[in-house]
Amino acid sequence: MKRISYLVLAVLLISSFSVLSAGGSQEDTELVVSYNSPNQWANWGAVLQAFTASTGIQAPSDPKNSGQTLAALEAEKSAPQADTAYFGIVFGIEAASKDLLEPFHPDHLDEIPANLKAKDGTWFTAHQGSIAFIVNTAELGGLRSLPAGRTC
Repeated sequence: MKRISYLVLAVLLISSFSVLSAGGSQEDTELVVSYNSPNQWANWGAVLQAFTASTGIQAPSDPKNSGQTLAALEAEKSAPQADTAYFGIVFGIEAASKDLLEPFHPDHLDEIPANLKAKDGTWFTAHQGSIAFIVNTAELGGLRSLPAGRTC
């Protein structure tokens, strides 16, 4: 199995987070490049440390965001530098449409709903976020809340 596939499988097993194959060229080194894996986001710091501890392969954090990751993959298309890339679903779909990703079919891929993965395995999602509003009512200065069923 290619190192890139092994990394993706290991990260998924360790963290339950989605990592996408970006077709990197690091196969002859003991380093794996994972775009968009900042230490504080989605627990990447601990995930990468656990991966290194399990495999002996260095997996440094990368501070890119989804847009920067997509731009880097596009710029490096003829000579990929990343082994994996992590980004929001819209960016995954766009990266696949630009032929920047390699297919990968991890165990349990069939358990992911069809609308959260590509049929060819170029991208998939394993977690999602939701929007929440947290309000400190003590700071509202006497403003009352909206009646049930009413929106702004």
